[in-house]
Amino acid sequence: ATRIVFTSTTSGNSGSSNSQIIIPETGSYNIVYTHFGLGGFAVSMQKPSGGYVNLLNRTGFVAADTDEVFAKGTSTLVVAATGDWSIKVTGK
Repeated sequence: ATRIVFTSTTSGNSGSSNSQIIIPETGSYNIVYTHFGLGGFAVSMQKPSGGYVNLLNRTGFVAADTDEVFAKGTSTLVVAATGDWSIKVTGK
């Protein structure tokens, strides 16, 4: 398989945030999450087709990563957090 050359990073603090991300091609991506709050940290993605997929839902400090398959197009990361956070999406 061809490696997807792509990196996108977004960050924020307590509250809700929506960040658009343009996925260059359908394929596998690695997502690295960090959260420095004591409460909830939930991340979902609205797909180009309009549906939502839950990516992560944890409480407290988070340092994690997951592999996901995304479709090409504009998606929206939807984040609800109780502290500072960052998300990095990288092609695989």
